[in-house]
Amino acid sequence: RCFAAMQYFCFAKKDNIVVADRLCQILRNTNRIQEAAVITVNYIQMFPKYYVGWFNLAQSELYANRPETAKVFFRQALLLNPKHAESRHNYNMLLKMKKKK
Repeated sequence: RCFAAMQYFCFAKKDNIVVADRLCQILRNTNRIQEAAVITVNYIQMFPKYYVGWFNLAQSELYANRPETAKVFFRQALLLNPKHAESRHNYNMLLKMKKKK
């Protein structure tokens, strides 16, 4: 019931990005990765320069064990905001993992 209320709140007003971020975090943490990705993609389509959305999409890809796609999304987040420390860290970790193989 709480989830449904949060989801309604996110889409009732299109600029509720912070609430959408939290909802997606909850979904990823409860292994509902696909649902989180769908919400994030909707927000990215509305706000293409939404670097946190690209970061969240990359996180969803990591949860789904798709590191190559995650790398692409982290790179996009960094193009939009080069100072985003979490994107930089995760992107660099993925690059290091690839080198070790």
